[in-house]
Amino acid sequence: MPDEATTQDAAAGASSWADVKNRMFWTWTSPKDIEQSCADHMKDVGGVMVWSINQDVYGASGGPHMEAIAGCLGSGAA
Repeated sequence: MPDEATTQDAAAGASSWADVKNRMFWTWTSPKDIEQSCADHMKDVGGVMVWSINQDVYGASGGPHMEAIAGCLGSGAA
């Protein structure tokens, strides 16, 4: 199974993993990616869009991804 330590592409600001044998490809955003995107772009945009909140660690209750978004929105970076 992929993990952030082996799949992070710092230049692209994304995480991805390919399973060549089964012809599958995954991409995702880590909490670290969210924090960096916030620092880089929040001053230029009007907010944050969440594709699927139930995909966080604790489902609809949130987790580290929602915590990163809350930190971004509450940080004054906007």
